[in-house]
Amino acid sequence: MSRLVLLRHGLSLGNEDHRVTGKLDLPLSQMGIQEARRAAPLLSHFSFERAYSSFMSRAVQTKDIIYGELGISPPTLRTGLLDSRSYGDLEGCTKQEIEARFGAQALRKYKRGVGAESIPPNGESFESVGERVWLLYTQFLKLDMLRDFDSLVISHGNVLAALIKRLDGLDDDAALDVYPHHCTPIVYEFKPSFGHGGPWLDITARYELLPSQADIFSNAFAGSPVSWMPQSVIQG
Repeated sequence: MSRLVLLRHGLSLGNEDHRVTGKLDLPLSQMGIQEARRAAPLLSHFSFERAYSSFMSRAVQTKDIIYGELGISPPTLRTGLLDSRSYGDLEGCTKQEIEARFGAQALRKYKRGVGAESIPPNGESFESVGERVWLLYTQFLKLDMLRDFDSLVISHGNVLAALIKRLDGLDDDAALDVYPHHCTPIVYEFKPSFGHGGPWLDITARYELLPSQADIFSNAFAGSPVSWMPQSVIQG
């Protein structure tokens, strides 16, 4: 069994002020630093053979805190494929400022919507984010999973949502509700299958690890994850 752990960075100064951050390279807030420290014990049951991080300060800082807390240093690839989505003219604005300028529900549409009308002014489309993070999956993460590795990905909410959309085979409407929380690990368990047309990866479980559920971690890793998802198959 191989496991892929997706982790959104801790709360940044922009998040704390309820502003769209995107490509703004802001550090963690004090709350974000504490979130990263609390996330570390959740990951202590994994033996990470590989890790991946964006270049952005809030993701790198989260990584460094977790590595320090756990005393680990797995081979780590920092890549722009995991950098946050560009929100163009929305960056630095609050939800209220965006809705005053672009209309009610504008932020929801721009964050997860698809099509030309959902691209933020001077920003990047959600589809483009999905294409680049899927490139990371096909070139690196899939190979890790076929080797029965535990791999850690530390990135941004919009990037992880785009990856989850593809892993779970979600349609556009369902993807609107995908919201990875700060420093809450999302775990995918894979079982490799080899045969005609393969190799394949079967997703056998998907679950989140929450600090409030620390007392059941040992059970979770014994085969009783927090929640199960229907089995699905990914190829490519």
